[in-house]
Amino acid sequence: MVTFNICKIQINELHHLFDDLVSTLSASLKDLGHQCTVSSNEIKPNTVNILIGSIMFSDSLLSTALTQPYIVYQLEILDDELGHLKNYPKYLEFLSRALSVWDYSPKNFNYLQSKGLQNVEFVPPGYHSISEKLARRNSEHQFDFLFIGSLSPRRAIFLERLVKRGYKVGAVTENNEAFGIKRDQLIAGSKILVNVHCFEDLNTLETVRISYLLTNGAVVISEASDHDPYEGAIGYAKYDELLDYCAHVLSNEESLQKRSADGYAAIRKIDMKNSVEKALINLHLS
Repeated sequence: MVTFNICKIQINELHHLFDDLVSTLSASLKDLGHQCTVSSNEIKPNTVNILIGSIMFSDSLLSTALTQPYIVYQLEILDDELGHLKNYPKYLEFLSRALSVWDYSPKNFNYLQSKGLQNVEFVPPGYHSISEKLARRNSEHQFDFLFIGSLSPRRAIFLERLVKRGYKVGAVTENNEAFGIKRDQLIAGSKILVNVHCFEDLNTLETVRISYLLTNGAVVISEASDHDPYEGAIGYAKYDELLDYCAHVLSNEESLQKRSADGYAAIRKIDMKNSVEKALINLHLS
């Protein structure tokens, strides 16, 4: 069996957004019989390092010629003109030198292949029992809507619109650092988790955070996205229609329990261990 180290690249407090994926990946590797350690900003020798986190934004890492094999779990939205990639030209070269690139998004997978990368695997964030930490509440909710993620302008505008309609709205962002147990308490105390894309014209679904929410029975509503891996279990609407859609879903509170159950059933079908095993078999590391 292979020894792995999951190295979380962290540059600010938002690194906690990757904690759930690190946990499910580590547990999946151990389930498959491998040894696995977890480190922060420390690439360990004599292991296969799996890099997760703010890799694109670490110039020192991108400029380093790593001597041991590494896998990148690629979690950025990739586009030639939109988003962050255009400002970090070293990133694609760094990916090309990896033993493998595991991408969370089918759109990104196709993009990387179009750039000539042959070392790409589609590894969607999925279910592992280690991430089941919450029980959905049917009463005593602190918030009608909760948002989790970096607070880009279009996201902030949408949340302000919810507030102006009189709803109780919470947010877990880089500004309040409400991660870990505090975040989980906020999730359990919110009726609906709302997902809004960071950028205007990039509709890649944020499956990293959504997979954890569905694993814990949260009701999720999302801005319309590039794909739906959850078999219709979460609701989608265009940005300019999302406010009314949120109001519509919240007004039918009797349906929230069914939405919760459907979301949980959908994420159970995306088994993290199976996805990791498939990627390792393709690398002859199983």
